[in-house]
Amino acid sequence: MSTLVTTHDGLERVVRGGHALGNLAGRRPEGALRSKAGTLFARMIERLRQHRQDRIFEQLMHDDPRVYAEVQAAATRAEWR
Repeated sequence: MSTLVTTHDGLERVVRGGHALGNLAGRRPEGALRSKAGTLFARMIERLRQHRQDRIFEQLMHDDPRVYAEVQAAATRAEWR
């Protein structure tokens, strides 16, 4: 299993500069490519952040039965409305 680890703002430099993808641009202007790369990286980072928050919440529900009971009660109340 591999992990993406960046140091010294490496990911941000790739997004800002677009140099890693600049040679693959072909017909696209560099600004459009940089914008698209930035959007893709932003979505990827947000997805990873959300996934991490979900894992933390699931672990909290597993560790504390009161949290799990509260989530179940909220789900039941939502079904009755």
